[in-house]
Amino acid sequence: NEVNMAIHTSSSQQINVSIPEYLKSGEFKFIRLKPRSKEPCDAWTNKRHQYDADSPAMVKWLESGGNYGVLCVSGDVCILDADNHTRLEQLGCLDEFADTFTVETGSEQGGHYHYYIRVNGYEPKKIPFYDLVDEKEHLGELYPAGSQAYCVGPGSIHPSGNPYRVLNDSPLKEISQESLDIALFSK
Repeated sequence: NEVNMAIHTSSSQQINVSIPEYLKSGEFKFIRLKPRSKEPCDAWTNKRHQYDADSPAMVKWLESGGNYGVLCVSGDVCILDADNHTRLEQLGCLDEFADTFTVETGSEQGGHYHYYIRVNGYEPKKIPFYDLVDEKEHLGELYPAGSQAYCVGPGSIHPSGNPYRVLNDSPLKEISQESLDIALFSK
């Protein structure tokens, strides 16, 4: 269904962005990002600039061509920002994420994905991770609920001009903290 894919085209061929249903649970908030940018328009850490999916300000922003960011704000939702998908696959880190809501970023070089999951037990702070073989090789971050971090939302346009696309429109998978620690942080 076109709405669930986060991008639909009107008769004028203008791209209209809508927030996918799986992100409308109330566990996520949304911030306004500049069009074709990852850069916020507002002081996004201020809660008055964090919107519900159906708030008039967010709807109007998306209708005008703005991008949006996704914040994990409550519950057990997390986003895995996989910046080096190829290396993470080589390490066998992504097996746990095969059947969860997944977004491919619009990055020119490709290989960047956002995996939306449910996991309980992490502190509310961004958790970066690196390759154990080459500690300078940044592989990505985990954004647990409450962390001061966001990912660009599906349907938004990357500075390259490519859209952030929903690749897997499945519900958010529940993963135990132990399984996630083994899948990501032990490797």
